[in-house]
Amino acid sequence: MKSVKFHDHEIEYSAEAVHGWSVQRRIARGGSDAFDAIDVILGGKADEVADMLGGSMEVMGELVTAIAEAEGADAKN
Repeated sequence: MKSVKFHDHEIEYSAEAVHGWSVQRRIARGGSDAFDAIDVILGGKADEVADMLGGSMEVMGELVTAIAEAEGADAKN
């Protein structure tokens, strides 16, 4: 597991899941599949993370973006 600093919290996530075919496929499908993909990325703790961050869809979207950006930066380095 890796982590990203987000809203004064260290959020753990699976880099392997971020880049995995099944997770990317779920995200592309959208709907409830996207929620399941985020849960996989966050090691089964998406609900706990959402609660910790205030529970809004907006903040969870920002978190996913922050993770994607962190992984994109790692891929470039």
